[in-house]
Amino acid sequence: MDFRLAEVWTVAGILLGFQATSFAQRIRYEQTLPAAGEPITRILVSDYLNLLSMAVLAVGAFALPTLGFLAPGQALHPLVIAVLLFVGHLFAMAGHYELYNASTKHDASTDCPLQERIAVGVVAGAVVAYCLLIVF
Repeated sequence: MDFRLAEVWTVAGILLGFQATSFAQRIRYEQTLPAAGEPITRILVSDYLNLLSMAVLAVGAFALPTLGFLAPGQALHPLVIAVLLFVGHLFAMAGHYELYNASTKHDASTDCPLQERIAVGVVAGAVVAYCLLIVF
C-alpha cells in the first residue's frame, strides 16, 4: 500500500493530539491524589508507553522524514509502532489497576503490579515482532 507523507502526518497529528490529551488527563488525576489522602503521585509504567509513543511519532514520523533521514514511504513504520505503543498503553493501564482478574483487589502501594508488567511485556513483544517484520 502506498501512503503519501501528508497522509501519515495527518494521522500522526491526530494520534498525537489524543495522546497529549490522555497524558494531560493522567496528570490531572495524579494531582488530585494528595488531596484524597493517597501517599504519593507518580507516573505509571503504562504512561511511559504513551510518552515513548509520542516520542516515536515526533521523531520518526515528523522529524526524520522532514530532515531527509527517512524516506517518505517509510514514515508509516514509526506511525504503526506509535499506534502499538499507544493502544498497548491503554491495556497496560488496565493492568495497573488490576482489572483483568475480578478476584484481585488493587493495591495502591504497588508501583507496577503483575498484570501491568505482563501487558507491557506483550506490547514490547508486539513492537519487536513488527520491527522484525520490517527487517525481514
